[in-house]
Amino acid sequence: MCNTLTRRHTKYEREVISKNETHTIVILRRRCKPCNITISLLPSFLKPWQRFANHFREIAGRWHLTGRSLNRITASLSKSGISRRTLQRWKQKFHKQLNRQLIRQRRKIANDDATADSILLQYRKGLTAREELKILLLTFRESESYPTTRQAAYSS
Repeated sequence: MCNTLTRRHTKYEREVISKNETHTIVILRRRCKPCNITISLLPSFLKPWQRFANHFREIAGRWHLTGRSLNRITASLSKSGISRRTLQRWKQKFHKQLNRQLIRQRRKIANDDATADSILLQYRKGLTAREELKILLLTFRESESYPTTRQAAYSS
């Protein structure tokens, strides 16, 4: 878009599944006349072309990280109408995004002089994939420091 003010264009209704209810919401559309582009203004709890609210993806991702099987997740979310195939697609997207983020976090840790040596020591001692994931996920929290021992990484 060319950063000009957009104009009100049209609106449409869309069904959104949230918890055990289906809601009909209005999606407003805007148009940039110079660019001839139309955009839809989606609420923050919805992804493009998705009918399930985002909290379902978050719940499924958290359960998956804790080790729940896809069968258990499917059974737990069956009342909402989410199919196993949908959960498989979400899982694949989640893993793809997680792997990208882990690569970014590894680079961040490796380039941080204060923590690189202590993390390198953990790798030399035989850091497992699960322990590495725990350490990398801790880097999302800026208030927490990096664990200095394998036990601290595994127990927190």
